[in-house]
Parts: sequence; C-alpha cells; structure tokens
Amino acid sequence: MLDSEKFLELKASANLPSPKGTALKLIELCQRENVTLPQLITVLQTDPATVGRILKLANSASFARTRPAASLSPDILMSIGIQAIRLLVLSFSLIAENRKGECQGFDYTHFWIRSVMTGAGTQLLGSCARLAPPAELFTLGLLVHIGQLAMATVFPREYAELIGKFDQFSREVSAPEEQSFGFTHIEVSAAMIQEWGLPKLFTDVVRFHENPENSGEGGRKVRLMNCLDLAQKLTGISFLSDEEREVEFVGLKLLGERAGISEDQLLELADRMLVESKEWCSILEMPLDQLPKFSSFSGSPSPGKTDSVGMSRPVLVVGEHSDWRTTLLDLLGKLGYSAHPSSMGDAALVNAEILDPEIVLIELEGHEGLRTISRLRDAGNGGLCYIIAVCGDCEENILSAALQRGMDDYLREPVEERTLLARLAAGHRIVSKQRLLMQEHADLQKMKSRFSKFAKGDSSVLLFDPLTGFYNRSYAIDRLKQEWSAVLRSFRPLSILLLEIDQFASVYELRGKEIADALLLHFSAVIRASARLADIPCLYAEGIFLLILPGTGIEGTVRLGERILASASESVLKVSNQRLEIGASIGAAEKSEGHHSFYALINAAENALELAKSKGRNQVIPAES
Repeated sequence: MLDSEKFLELKASANLPSPKGTALKLIELCQRENVTLPQLITVLQTDPATVGRILKLANSASFARTRPAASLSPDILMSIGIQAIRLLVLSFSLIAENRKGECQGFDYTHFWIRSVMTGAGTQLLGSCARLAPPAELFTLGLLVHIGQLAMATVFPREYAELIGKFDQFSREVSAPEEQSFGFTHIEVSAAMIQEWGLPKLFTDVVRFHENPENSGEGGRKVRLMNCLDLAQKLTGISFLSDEEREVEFVGLKLLGERAGISEDQLLELADRMLVESKEWCSILEMPLDQLPKFSSFSGSPSPGKTDSVGMSRPVLVVGEHSDWRTTLLDLLGKLGYSAHPSSMGDAALVNAEILDPEIVLIELEGHEGLRTISRLRDAGNGGLCYIIAVCGDCEENILSAALQRGMDDYLREPVEERTLLARLAAGHRIVSKQRLLMQEHADLQKMKSRFSKFAKGDSSVLLFDPLTGFYNRSYAIDRLKQEWSAVLRSFRPLSILLLEIDQFASVYELRGKEIADALLLHFSAVIRASARLADIPCLYAEGIFLLILPGTGIEGTVRLGERILASASESVLKVSNQRLEIGASIGAAEKSEGHHSFYALINAAENALELAKSKGRNQVIPAES
C-alpha cells in the first residue's frame, strides 16, 4: 500500500513525471485567484501546439458548438473552465516530455495511445451520462495509469523485469507490483493526480475503479468508476481481432447500463471514441492505425440477449430467502439483465419506488408474498411494472389469489433459462406499451391544456422567453420536476443556481425598459457562455435566472456561479451612450435528504440568494445542507 511517506520518497527521487516550461508557467498562473482570461490567452499563444489541442477539445461533440472555434477567446476558455484548462495543459506536457525512457520493454508510445483512447472514451461516456465536465473527464481517463509511467521512470530496471513477465496493459500486473514494490501503479496514479489538484472525486474514482465494491460509495461516484472502467475495456478490446472484439463487447453492455448508458448509446459512443482517438493521436503526432468500428460486427446480438439489453429499467428480485434471491440474481446477470435484490414488505416498496423496475420477480411463499404483491400493485408506480411470481408446488388457490391481487404471470421452480427469457420478454413488451400509452396521454393532455390557455391569450404557455431565448418559468418548473423524479431513481446529484442581476429594478425604473432589456440580454449571454452542455438555463422572474444542473454537486455548482460572476465582472455593457458594470447575487443549492420536494430545493436557493444580497451582493452563497 502506498502511504504518504512512500509517496514522499518517490517525489524525492526527482524522477516523477512533471510539467515543464510554458506548461508549468500556465499551471502556476491558473492557480492564482486573480488570474484573468486575457492573461491565460497571452501565455497559451506562446505554445501554438497546445492552442491547437485545446481548440480540438473545444470543437468536440461534447460541447455541441453551432460553429467551430477557430481561435482562443474568453468564451472558449470559459466553456471549458480554467481548472480544466490547467489539467489539459498538464496532460499535454506529460505526453510531450515522456515519449521515451530508460525502462526496456515499456512501450511508451502504445502507453500514450491507450491513455488518449481511454481519455476520449471517458469524455464521451461520462458526458452522455452527465457525470462531469467533458474536459475533466478527458483528463481523468488520460491520467488513470500515469502511475505506471512513474514506476517505469523511477524504477526502470526493476519495472522492466516485472513487465517482462506480465502484460504491461493487463490488470494482472497490479499483484506483482504490490509484491515487488509494496504498492501498485493505480495507487501511484491516485497520489499523483491528488498532488496535481484534481478533485477528490477523481482521486477516489482512480483508486477504486477496478473494484468499485471496495469503495463503500454509491451514486455518481460509482457510475463514474463504471464509466472509466468501461472506457478502459473499450480501449483494450479495440486492439483484439474482430471475432474476439465481438465476444468481449457483448460483456460490456451490462457495465454500460451500470454507468447509465444504453446499448445503442454504447455502440455509437464506442465508434465515436475510435474517431476521436484517431484525431487526437494525429494532433499529438502518435501513430494509430485505423481500427474497425464496433458497429461493423454488432448487428447480430447473441440469442436471448436482445430483449434483456433492450430493457430500460432493472429487474427487482423480491424474496425472504437470500439463497433464493442469489440464484435468480446470478441467472439474470448471466442473461445480461441489471437485477437488484430486496426482501418483502416495506423494503420491496422502497426499492420499487427508487428503482422504478419494469419487472418484479417475487417469491410466492405464504401470505407475505401475497401481501407484498398487493402493496406493490397499489403503490404509485405499481401499475407500470410486470409482476411475475416464482413458486414451487403452490396450490391453484394461491395462484388465483395472487392473480386477484395483481400478479401478471408466474414461474414454477426450478426456473429454466429459456422459460425465464420468454416471460421477461413478454413483460418488457407489455410494460413498454403501457408506458408509451401513458406518456402519449399525458403529452396530449398537456398539449390540450396549452392550446386552451393560448387561445385565451395566456402567453405563459410558451416555452421560451422571447427576449433572452431562455426557457421561461413555466418550463423551468416542469423541467425541474422531471429532473427531481429522475434523481429519485438514479441517485445522481441535482443542483440549481438562482441568479439575480444586482440593482436590476433600479435600472428599470431609472433608465427605462430599453436599458433593462439590454442588461437582461447581456447577462443571459454571459450565462450561456459559461454554462455547460447539460445545464438548463431559464428566466425565472424579472431580472432573475434559474440554472438547473443535473448531475452536479454543490461544489461544481458554486464553481459555475463563480465563473459566471468572473465573466460578468470582466464585461461592461455599453448601450445608448450609457455604460453599466454588471454584478449579480447568486444562491446555490443541491438536493439533499431534507428537501421533500423540488419546491424545497428552490426555497433553499432563494434563501441563499437573499443571504448573498444581505452580505453585499455580487457573490455566490451555497445553501445550508
């Protein structure tokens, strides 16, 4: 195990990979609190190669730009983020300075090619699942195995001997590393990225991503671990033969589900990873041959897998006996399903509410099984799941009672794989149609309501504010309600920013509507330039904006608020021969256990906003958790 004392010894060797030259100067500049964007651009422009690489990232699909960025500007840097720029420059410097070394047998070129591919994969997968900003995801994937380069640099002879016996790119190398050095390269990677100032979230993800169950964590952190693990495995199988890749790719679909990525998304993102990697390697002057697309062999999934992978929600396995649950969980896992265990009674209701499963498999033994079926069917989402009872030699009257209480189908034990697949496929078809019909009905009712209001002259039914182009308050409430429901099932973080332009009412009263509208337009442009792809900007009230931030914790939310303030303070509004300096008071809030509805989250942000105003305005205040 790598403790702090051992890491200090590694640092003392002065051989650990580290940034140099312009990169070091820029990294130090980014760490200053008062650094300005023009200062960063001036330093960056002394290194055209780094500028080109940053523009390559800025033009990637994750940022969804309407026009390609051709040169560095404050807007480009703000969209990526100052700290993300620092990490990118660090990464590019490490690649440039460590393309060869003294460790014989260590394939430096292929190490960096695989690192770039993992970075591209982590960025694409993590952005799809809204786990972190794209640039930070790229850096995470790129540096996950930097500890291996460090060990090859500090211990060139010893590490050459080790990789002479074990595959450099296999996970099996960790055990002999521990035996030979007392620590693994993964531990060194985690220590190095912590030293370089990456978020603690990323440090933990690197340390535990190969064994998420040992982290003791859940929610976003585990999904990020699964995402990183998936990117690495996609990178690894990219170099296999077509036949081997096809077999290995099927096994990655379940891991994709755990990271919040569907099969179709996984296939598309895997192909995009190959394209992005080829472009990155070309820019970084590293040789990467054209690799065949994953979609070229994924047209014919294995028998029995189609329906299981197509399910959008997990299977809930409810029973009192752990051995019974384990048997079914193992079988479902073998078939490619995401399955979760639960005991009877209240636990089943809680898990059904959280997971929102399509299928529930329940142990039909005694009256507790019947009671749980009734309670599941009567619950809020009980009408949208397919309940299959599993029983041994239960009598017909028990089955009849179960049908009356809401059971849809049943299976006799021992459960055969073919029979289970058929029942699950039938349940999936029925529930999918039910959900589609309910959604269509809800959409129709909402549309009728909007048309009715619109016919009466109620302009609030419009989705967008006509001046700023942002979503309006009506949409903001609806969207926040949707994100709230999604978070209850996925355990992702959800945060909001409430931003009020300082002294907006006074500007309106003293300088008129024209100036006030210009101020609104200008500040909305600042928000749009600072917000990320996944963020949802809305005009909440007169002079007040609401930013909905799915998948973002309070720290990232506060950082975004500070970026918006910094960008606003650097800009001056000139209109009708008048000059306005712009400030804003911002309240930040993250969903917590104390928030029983999304209105409570809004109230928390409003309280934080009022506190920011009372403390002198032009600042970001996080709500008390």
